[in-house]
Amino acid sequence: MKPTILAFALLGAAVGNLVLAQSTPVSATAPQDPVQSRSAQSSPGTERTPAPLDFTPGWADVAPTVEASCASCHRAGGIAPFALESYEQARPMAAAMAEAVRSGQMPPWMPGGRTPPLRYERKLTDQEIGVIVAWAEAGAPQERDMTPSTPQTPGQP
Repeated sequence: MKPTILAFALLGAAVGNLVLAQSTPVSATAPQDPVQSRSAQSSPGTERTPAPLDFTPGWADVAPTVEASCASCHRAGGIAPFALESYEQARPMAAAMAEAVRSGQMPPWMPGGRTPPLRYERKLTDQEIGVIVAWAEAGAPQERDMTPSTPQTPGQP
């Protein structure tokens, strides 16, 4: 069987990509696409302390992140051991959710270290983690509270 031009082209492209990957630093090739350049993201085993919020988030603040990053597994009949499709399902799991996202255990994402940025990474931003953690620490309220969460010093308005 004779090798075809296509086979040689594919082999050449593969070798070229291998050489390029070994000789060019990832930071020099990483695109500046906002989807791929989310610098502060969770990684397994990386404890993160999110910045405090100036309000207490409610379920409406948490739900979009849960829907986008959790519900594909945490749904009725999903592969996760419990569903997070509603406030009623998420509220009892709030503390576990906060710990899982703070520690980087959730959402699960195996690539790391020297892996180049990937378009559909399953990682959370510090803002997303901060909202979930603040929500859980406030007792998982259903409604947002816009009262400043930092206490006023006595004698100040």
